[in-house]
Amino acid sequence: MDKSGCRCDIDGTTSFTCRCPIGFTASLCEIPEKNACDSAPCNNGGSCILKSLEEYKCACAQGYTGVHCEKQNLCSSSPCRNGGTCTSLPGGAFKCHCPVGFKGATCEEDVEECQKNPCRHGGKCTNTHGSYHCTTRYIGPLCEVNNPCHTGPGPRCQNGGTCAPVLKDGTTSFTCRCPIGFTASLCEIPEKNACDSAPCNNGGSCILKSLEEYKCACAQGYTGVHCEKQNLCSSSPCRNGGTCTSLPGGAFKCHCPVGFKGATCEEDVEECQKNPCRHGGKCTNTHGSYHCILKSLEEYKCACAQGYTGVHCEKQNLCSSSPCRNGGTCTSLPGGAFKCHCPVGFKGATCEEDVEECQKNPCRHGGKCTNTHGSYQ
Repeated sequence: MDKSGCRCDIDGTTSFTCRCPIGFTASLCEIPEKNACDSAPCNNGGSCILKSLEEYKCACAQGYTGVHCEKQNLCSSSPCRNGGTCTSLPGGAFKCHCPVGFKGATCEEDVEECQKNPCRHGGKCTNTHGSYHCTTRYIGPLCEVNNPCHTGPGPRCQNGGTCAPVLKDGTTSFTCRCPIGFTASLCEIPEKNACDSAPCNNGGSCILKSLEEYKCACAQGYTGVHCEKQNLCSSSPCRNGGTCTSLPGGAFKCHCPVGFKGATCEEDVEECQKNPCRHGGKCTNTHGSYHCILKSLEEYKCACAQGYTGVHCEKQNLCSSSPCRNGGTCTSLPGGAFKCHCPVGFKGATCEEDVEECQKNPCRHGGKCTNTHGSYQ
């Protein structure tokens, strides 16, 4: 017998034998064997993989875990912000353990430490992202001189500048450490910089790295150094596991997995039109594949149409068409409905809407908020 599986007789005639994969038998592997996957043990869109006729393993869909994919794992979408750690809870819930300085269901809120007046001896409290800073009322070797950055109403420095006290020969003053793009004693004068020419196209925001260097934060649907390239792949248009490639001129192309076709891989291939089943087997199309059933078998197995599942295809499963966008996870509900659990940064019935985080003004101390796809900057 050679490597191809063919067996050669001594008298010069040839024949062959078929080495069947697990789950099939007979001379041509044309008869399905009863096996552990027949009972469809894997839930929530999981795939059953045979290890032997009696043993199987479930490959779970995104968002699910467990031996039979019975546990929903919302932590897979990394919902906890600002360094929070996620723990899965029974019933498909999760809990975020927030680091010091943050709070909220997903650690999205900055703790206002200054509300508790943590600064001692008259120190002035300034809230920062995830922490706070105390400015003392006095400076000097004996704390005998008033701190000019502390006294008086309102901030000394403008446009986000940082006030630094100066004590020289018993006289106090202050200097402002200005952010990139501003100058003068109070940071009140804009400097000529690389963003003045408005280099970012299509609604992109210009962020200074230095006076001569900048970076464009592009609006959703655009990419490139100057946001000049349209990126339709950012909206995840390819269905059923297809991968998206951006093309020149603002177009895109979906590369569909085997069993699907169409501009966005939305169509199931009708494999049965080519009559792939041998020896009188009946072909039944399934979602992304097909199944051959021999007419002579006494037992039967239902090959369900897209959107249905169960031993007799009696359960409607709208999650099979992957309706949830942008990494959302789908849960089937009674009555043929479904619900999408959206990751942080997205909302809507199918997670198709980008959350406008900037509407809540999350940036502190004069920071400019720019919405990005699924987050903000």
